[in-house]
Amino acid sequence: MFTQSGVSSPGKRVQDESLARIAQSLKAISHPARLAILDLLKGGNLLTVTEIHTKLRLDQAITSQHLSILRAHEIVSSVRQGKNTYYFLRKIAVLDIIDLMRMRPKE
Repeated sequence: MFTQSGVSSPGKRVQDESLARIAQSLKAISHPARLAILDLLKGGNLLTVTEIHTKLRLDQAITSQHLSILRAHEIVSSVRQGKNTYYFLRKIAVLDIIDLMRMRPKE
């Protein structure tokens, strides 16, 4: 349960499990590389790991790790076509969150 300050009391759990899931999704997108991946996938783009790591100039293994995190939280999904696996944005609403944060005034 939350106190008036909005901080959870020691030993108490957040009662609403949906809030915990939201927090985990936000944590999953809270890395600059993952945000860049989501930016590449917006607009319905389907991209392979190779295309993503090339465009972002990231190591392919690192790109795969970031995609794995995003898949685990069902933010992106993949589809296999022939020899290639294409990634696409599953939770389009995350783009709204990113856009809101971009509009936030600089401090």
